[in-house]
Amino acid sequence: MVSQGSLKPVKVANATVSGNAVNFAWTNNAGSGEALASDIAIVLAFNKDDGEAEYVTNAGVRGDGQCQLALPSGWEEASLAVYLGFRNADTGNWADSLCLINTRAEGSSSGNQSSGSQSSGSNSAVVSVVMEALVMETVEKLKSDYCKSTEGFSVVKPSFFCLSLQDSGRKPLSLHLNF
Repeated sequence: MVSQGSLKPVKVANATVSGNAVNFAWTNNAGSGEALASDIAIVLAFNKDDGEAEYVTNAGVRGDGQCQLALPSGWEEASLAVYLGFRNADTGNWADSLCLINTRAEGSSSGNQSSGSQSSGSNSAVVSVVMEALVMETVEKLKSDYCKSTEGFSVVKPSFFCLSLQDSGRKPLSLHLNF
């Protein structure tokens, strides 16, 4: 699982690997609970063979019913875990992600997961990649809203983040995240 929250996930979804891309499709369930057609799709493919991940934190919206994630060359035959999640940009609510593909890694004994099922095993590398992406997205937003320069800005990957700024009233602001 790469995201978790109270926002309704989609109930029907699938993903297919075709060449150097993962194609995602889902049934729009806007109106179910707090789900909105404008909820942002987050997609991630984790290559279990080499421990690398590709992701997009703004791949489309729930109302689109589909999106695509480009994969690096050579991933066509790799063992992958592929996830789809949603977040509401206004409220910050997240939906539980769905593991749509979970192929067997070399030397592993686990089989494929059926479409729409959640993987019971949590992979810390996947979580770290997603957290890093979200931190960087937050940093960019904070920089654009509050920074006139990048002085006092630092990110130490992947487990600590610190940002020191001054607001328009020249009061110092600090944000520290540990994960």
